[in-house]
Amino acid sequence: QPLLLIMEDIHWAERETLSQLAFLASETAEAPILLAMTARPEGYPLDNDWRACIRDAGFRRIDLTPLSAADALRLARAMHHPTEEVIRECVARAEGNPLFLDQLLRHAREQGHDTVPGSIQSIIQARLDRLSLVDRRVLQAAAILGQRFSMGAVTAVAQIEVYDEKPLMDASLIRPLREGYLFAHALIRDAVVRTILRDDRRALHRKAAEWFKWLDAVLYAEHLAAANDDGAARAFLAAALDARAGHRKEAALSLAERGLELAEEHKVRGDLLRLKGDMLRDLGRSAEAIEAFGAALGIARDPAERCRAKIGIVAAMRIMDRIDDAYVVLDEAEAIAQEADLPLELSELHYFRGNLHFPRGRLDGCLREHEKSLEYAERAGSPERRALALSGLGDAHYARGRMFTAHRVIEQCLALCEEYQLGAVEAANRFMLATVKIYMNDTERALQEALASAQLASKVGHDRAEIVSRLTAGWILVSMGQMAAAQIEIDLGLATAARFGAKRFEPFLEETSARICLAEGRWAEAVEIAEGTLVKVRNLGAMSFIGPWVLSTVARATSDPARRREALAEGEAVLATGAVGHNYYRFYRYAMDACAAAGEWPEVRRYADLLAEYTAPEPTPWSDFFITRGRALADAAEGIDARDRLRHLRADAETACLLAAIPGIDAALASGEAPSRSARA
Repeated sequence: QPLLLIMEDIHWAERETLSQLAFLASETAEAPILLAMTARPEGYPLDNDWRACIRDAGFRRIDLTPLSAADALRLARAMHHPTEEVIRECVARAEGNPLFLDQLLRHAREQGHDTVPGSIQSIIQARLDRLSLVDRRVLQAAAILGQRFSMGAVTAVAQIEVYDEKPLMDASLIRPLREGYLFAHALIRDAVVRTILRDDRRALHRKAAEWFKWLDAVLYAEHLAAANDDGAARAFLAAALDARAGHRKEAALSLAERGLELAEEHKVRGDLLRLKGDMLRDLGRSAEAIEAFGAALGIARDPAERCRAKIGIVAAMRIMDRIDDAYVVLDEAEAIAQEADLPLELSELHYFRGNLHFPRGRLDGCLREHEKSLEYAERAGSPERRALALSGLGDAHYARGRMFTAHRVIEQCLALCEEYQLGAVEAANRFMLATVKIYMNDTERALQEALASAQLASKVGHDRAEIVSRLTAGWILVSMGQMAAAQIEIDLGLATAARFGAKRFEPFLEETSARICLAEGRWAEAVEIAEGTLVKVRNLGAMSFIGPWVLSTVARATSDPARRREALAEGEAVLATGAVGHNYYRFYRYAMDACAAAGEWPEVRRYADLLAEYTAPEPTPWSDFFITRGRALADAAEGIDARDRLRHLRADAETACLLAAIPGIDAALASGEAPSRSARA
């Protein structure tokens, strides 16, 4: 009769038993016998000598792989009946080991599932007991390092110069993994950790911290914390600063919060709170950032700490468009900095005040504040603050409509960024190079700079810079007649603005959407967007920042003559009181279009003259083009021969990629006059 013989757990077999098994195995060569034996990998006894004894008998070794997740779930549901959540957690911890899965489920049902069950602990402990003292010491050092480790780190922590890891591999406790090693099972590592006495564990963590000090800032901090070392909070601060420098904002925030759990020294705690505030602000959580800076202010003990906390509050308020509140805090911080003579902080304070003046249209004050910021930056000897002050000066000249001067200063800022590797400052300001190049009719280069700026800002996580870069790219693409591509950039900008909470930029983005609708002949939609955008601008108190620009879009979109005149009159009134420079360029240019569409040619000439008057101190190719275009269209409409000028304008538009300006020129050339109101599309 065929015979099946089963012998289990032969890893425990003595020499005599193994000899008997070899005899039985040899008999299977001639007799209808199947001998099935089971063994664990550790202590596997069927070596080459044993196999030589079985002569011609067929022999096959089958290594059982871990259960698949699906099989493990099926087994768990069949054997036990805890909740599905517990089953899935135990399946994950068991990693396909059916024994461990069974014991984990039993333990979870009886005592909870956060620890190693005693049954598994005893199995692993039995393996450990068979190791030498040196092997155990090495295994404990490895367990301190984590599930994965290098043998170099292990020997350093265990304070052993030379070690042969073969005993641990033979015992199936560890296995090789690429250039290092891995515990054969996570539960093995957990069980080993439980065998380490508290004082020994701290000592091993301290040794691990020494190993990682110059290799990994995060692991250095983690091991110091596990060793209850007083330097752990400071180490987490250093790790968080490294993460911020690498533009890993979420990681920096997490590390700062970890450090705050441990920090007792007030200076370290204050530094961590301010860093936490910076990261929260950069992640678009400005209200929480203000709370963090407020907490830092509450424990500040010297003027510099108080000033830094208030500067953080100002930066967050600026993003939230709490401009009036920001001015109040800024005045308080400046009083502290002046009294304590803090040039670095004073440079930053004047920089922020200049930035607050910018959207309010306080142009002289904006320029003056950034000049002061540069003076203090040079006194403090800070390249970063110098670059930021130059960026502010570029904004100030832009706000005054001095585009060539702004371009020169921005190039100085970016050169400083390149010299001193100031990536964050560069990311925050490169879009301005694109913006001013628009007015030089360097359109294609402007688009390249805007898209490169958006990519850089996205890479480093600078949301504000990405929003403005997308916006600038949208403006340029509209002027190039590429409406679909422009809408993509605007949509990306709006999504980032919503995530970042930067409501001040939404009107700019939406105004461009209205322009796209106009270009595509969707007049009703254009009017709705433009009027809605104007409401937002009023609610934000940003009329001097973008109001005239939006009003000119309303005037161009509306079919109501009274509304057109009303919008244009209000735009001129705002410009008369002072506004950011781009408003003059865009308002006069779009006002010409609005009046041309209505056939009001004297008004077209008047707005051309106003643009010429505004740009007279520093003319630009962009403004010169639209001034000439407006006058030529008016002349053609009134019977004055303007064909040569119109042809030159068309050629200039093609050269400068101002393709959206060409249809009006072509219509005038074709008919001998500018397009009438009925042909305004």
